[in-house]
Amino acid sequence: FAWSSTRWGERVGFAWYKVGLVGNLKKYFVESQPDLVVSVHPLLQVPSLAALKAMRDESDDPRRIPFATVVTDYTTCHATWFDKGVDKCFVPTVETKEFGERRGLTSSQLVMHG
Repeated sequence: FAWSSTRWGERVGFAWYKVGLVGNLKKYFVESQPDLVVSVHPLLQVPSLAALKAMRDESDDPRRIPFATVVTDYTTCHATWFDKGVDKCFVPTVETKEFGERRGLTSSQLVMHG
């Protein structure tokens, strides 16, 4: 938990995860054409956002699918919950909001509700 929650550990440790999922997620998103993608697990931020970016890069369609995270941890959070590429990040407590701010999310991205 601690190692993979560092910026270095996140980049190195989750590179394999991103590679293995991006193609399948992109295919699913193209087929299903969601109005919104919501993640409730910290390990799905990076591959989901990469798949959505790949879709935008490979398409002439200007439509952008919004991405939201719902953080389900109340105090101690894994760093991968907080990716600057999200449109909205819903957090349950002041502690998780502050952690998101330290990870670089803006006040317009963070929504405390809980």
